[in-house]
Parts: sequence; structure tokens; C-alpha cells
Amino acid sequence: MRLRKLLVNNYECLTHEALSDFVKSEGCQVFPKVRLGDVFQISQSGISEAEYSYALKAHFDFVVCDSDFQPLFAVEFDEPYHDTDKRAIFRDNIKAGLCEKANFPLLRIASEHLETVNSLPILCWICDVWFRAREFRQAQESGQIPQNEIFIYSGILELWVRTESGDWREIDARKDSLIDLDSDWTGLESHRIQVRHRDPFIQARARLAMLEQQHESITGRHTEYNGKDRIGRDNAVVMIPVRDGYIIEHVQCRAFKFPQVSSLNLTADLAIWHALESLRQYFRGLRSPVSQDLARSWTARANSWKVV
Repeated sequence: MRLRKLLVNNYECLTHEALSDFVKSEGCQVFPKVRLGDVFQISQSGISEAEYSYALKAHFDFVVCDSDFQPLFAVEFDEPYHDTDKRAIFRDNIKAGLCEKANFPLLRIASEHLETVNSLPILCWICDVWFRAREFRQAQESGQIPQNEIFIYSGILELWVRTESGDWREIDARKDSLIDLDSDWTGLESHRIQVRHRDPFIQARARLAMLEQQHESITGRHTEYNGKDRIGRDNAVVMIPVRDGYIIEHVQCRAFKFPQVSSLNLTADLAIWHALESLRQYFRGLRSPVSQDLARSWTARANSWKVV
């Protein structure tokens, strides 16, 4: 009898590595291949016999736990066949139903969610939203934030300070003090401080809006379309009019349901992010625009998507 690897493909290894590195800073840890029956208390839970049998046999790809080994949420890496294979869809629906009954967050990702934005995988940005929302709820429970306040991730600001070496370092309010600065910091002169949005897509949208107003090669405001295709995948396309055509960027992502994060909005933000990078390449002569006819065909395709 031979032993089997817990992680069977490169994408699972990449997911485990990115997830483990990120949640470590939150005082949490990741466990791979955890059986549903070990996460949920399924005895006398009222679930069906079929669900009970499934929970005893099926596992989560990854479970994120706090320092007390309390499960917080699970992450599943889905290969493309999960969108079309009827048996896979059936099993996925059972798993999703059990998670919903247990009020246990389940994040389903695909290869596109391992792409990096500002050097951090999109998977980790999604998890960051979850952890910041948890901190927000805890602050409400302790009376630090009014109960009627709404959590808005895009409203979170970060304070960065330049060190003597010239590098920028983010101030972590949980660890750093503005009064007792480390000796290698130069102080708090205004030119050595930056306030940044934590949400990288806010920065991308602001940058695109500024270019549309100021750059002579851009002839108008961009157009966005987003929606779901026939197999339920999220789609977004951004079209930027330039002098000799259009810069067009299309992004397609696996849809998911996860607290505080809209997979469709994330896909739209990624399209803006990629469109901005394509625009930079166009300015440097490394990207050619497409014709108006192709822009029309993209508009027709986008109009076939289901708007939600």
C-alpha cells in the first residue's frame, strides 16, 4: 500500500501556499483535505440521510482555523469541469447546501483567483475583506463602532511611512505606535507620509478616471459591461476609446458566494485593472487598439450576458 499526496496538483499547492502565508499574519492556520464531518456536527443535526452520508465521505480542499482550531471558512479550488460536469455540479450543490445550513462561509476559486494584484493574490484580497469585516463586527460588539455603521472595504485607508532606507512601510495599528517610532524611521514629516486606499481597485479606477480627463490619446470615457454567461461564469468587458480605435479588456471568472465580496463586482474590478495596464502598454507603443467593428461585436456579446 502506497501513500497519497494530500495536494495533488500545482494549483492546489499554489492555493495552499498563498492562503497559508496570508492567514499566518492573522494568527490563523490552514488545514488541507478536511472532512466535512469533522467540521460540522452532523449527528442529530436534522440533515437528510444523503447529506449525512456525503458529509462523512467528502472533504474541503482547505479549512482556515483560528488559533483555537475553530473553523472560520473553507476554500475550494475548482477546475473547469466543475462548471459543466453534472456529477460535479450535483456534489458541489450538496456541499454548498450543508455550508449554508451551518452558516459556514465557503469560497470557491479557480486559477484566475491566484493572479496577483499589487503583489498579492486575488484569493488573499478576498480573505482580507473577510478578516477586516470580522474586525469591524468585533469593534461593533465592543462598542467602538456604532451598530448602525455599515462595513465598506473600499473605505479603509492605510498610513504608510518612508524609512531612512527610502522604502515605504505600512503602519500596523495593532503593532506600531506613531509616538514611539523605530530608530530607523525618519519621523512624520508630511512628505514622508502617504495615505492609501487598502482596496487596490479603488486606486485603479481613480487612475483611469484621471487619464480619461488628462491624456490626449483618450477620446472619451470608458464603457463597462458585466453579467453571467450561459454556464454561470462572471464576465466583464471594459472598452476605452482612443484615437485610432479601442482598448478592450475582457475578464471571465468563476462565480462564488462569500461574505462581503461580490464575485461579479470583483470581475468588473479586474477588468478595469487589466484595462489600465493595457492602456499603459498602448501609451508605450506595445499594444495596438482594436477596430470599431470589433468593439461592436463585443457590445453584442456583452448584451447576451445575464445581468444580475
